[in-house]
Amino acid sequence: MEIDLKLLLSAWGAIVASILGIIKIYEFKKEKPNILIDAEVFYTPCNKEDNTYGVKVELQRGPDLLWNQALVKFTIRNSGNKPIQIISVFCEKAKQVTQITTPELPVVLDPNTQQQLDLQPEFFSGELNKIGVLDALGERHTIELTQFNALTSEVRDLPLRIKKYKNKEKGHEVEAFQTFAQDRVHVLPLKDKNT
Repeated sequence: MEIDLKLLLSAWGAIVASILGIIKIYEFKKEKPNILIDAEVFYTPCNKEDNTYGVKVELQRGPDLLWNQALVKFTIRNSGNKPIQIISVFCEKAKQVTQITTPELPVVLDPNTQQQLDLQPEFFSGELNKIGVLDALGERHTIELTQFNALTSEVRDLPLRIKKYKNKEKGHEVEAFQTFAQDRVHVLPLKDKNT
């Protein structure tokens, strides 16, 4: 009888400890920031003569053919329970990372808040591997694969303002475009994971 009581109390203690452990893990995961990102191409009306931030395109709206500017809208949400600072948007290629800082960045996202950014589509052209945002702790938060594929495909079909230029000193060609507004762009080499 004494062994059965010890066994029963041991089993009860293990069950209670397991439940408390699961609760603590859930609380830990819920206590940190949780960054969610939506990114899409959107269109706003403009005149053909306007100097636009986005790429000008003609779109059929009913029977009319109207000028619009295409921009990439980023919506960054913190659905976690702790605030986090978002530093920049990033686009990763095979050997480099481009960081874009707009006038709205850096921004501190409190729990259950969001920030919207309008960016030039040219930033999202070329052979990209990842798109997302960088937080103040150095963590990268990327958009989902389906959004990544839809965004890069739609940007690829736009009449982008990217031109080829020849470097006067080294003689090689580079592709570039004029950034507008007060966006700051930093192109950094991607660190090799093996070093």
